[in-house]
Amino acid sequence: MLSPERRRREPACGNVTRAQAAYPPGVEVVFGGGLWPLGQKVGFVELELARAIETYRAWTGGWKPPRPSFKEVRDAPLIDQLPRLLPLEMPYTRRLLVAHGQRWTAIFDNSRGGGDPYPAVAELSRIAGRRGVLAGHTPQEQYPYPATQLHLFDSEGDYARTIDCGVFDSGRWSFEAHGTEQPFEEREAYSSPSVRDRFTRLMLLRYLSALGIEADTMSAYGSAVLIQTRLVWVRRRATLDEARAEAAPGRAQE
Repeated sequence: MLSPERRRREPACGNVTRAQAAYPPGVEVVFGGGLWPLGQKVGFVELELARAIETYRAWTGGWKPPRPSFKEVRDAPLIDQLPRLLPLEMPYTRRLLVAHGQRWTAIFDNSRGGGDPYPAVAELSRIAGRRGVLAGHTPQEQYPYPATQLHLFDSEGDYARTIDCGVFDSGRWSFEAHGTEQPFEEREAYSSPSVRDRFTRLMLLRYLSALGIEADTMSAYGSAVLIQTRLVWVRRRATLDEARAEAAPGRAQE
């Protein structure tokens, strides 16, 4: 566990203006960590990093030029790697693939919305024939539409299981689960009188841990490769402060 001082240290990246913000209690870096909205949604593919990069190249090899560039970055704690994605953009242009544990690769991107891992997870799972995971948690303090989500992909890149709990189109808390129930699921929670308690951040972390993913443990993340996509049209860019003010007016400077 990182010391409080280490948690609040500003990452070595000149365009981070609020990275020194304290983490919520018990939160390391993802799913509402101190660099939010970075890491609110994270993808994982069951591939070692080298194989994930090889598969990513296969996926993008047929794209029209200019094709993505790949850059290995120095080993550093994830909290110091994520600022390489800044500024936040729409459409997003950067992904960071990070080794995770013994057999997974984590996928982050610089979407203004906190991450859009679906395309990469689905395609890499399909091409490599391996499982994929989309995991997300947006706290109510950071966005008026909070949500906790877990989507599992099979080896063909199709949904195998989806669990969603949050405030969506209806404007009220809702819970939905579809697909094949997994043996690690805590079924009793799904009938909680409080809808928001049917799938929580802590449950998400336990489910991921059952898959071999320690998403909230900084030491589980290793080497990384930064992928840059070059787009020719005008993009909307934002610093962390700007994205926070847009997502949760009045809370960005807390």
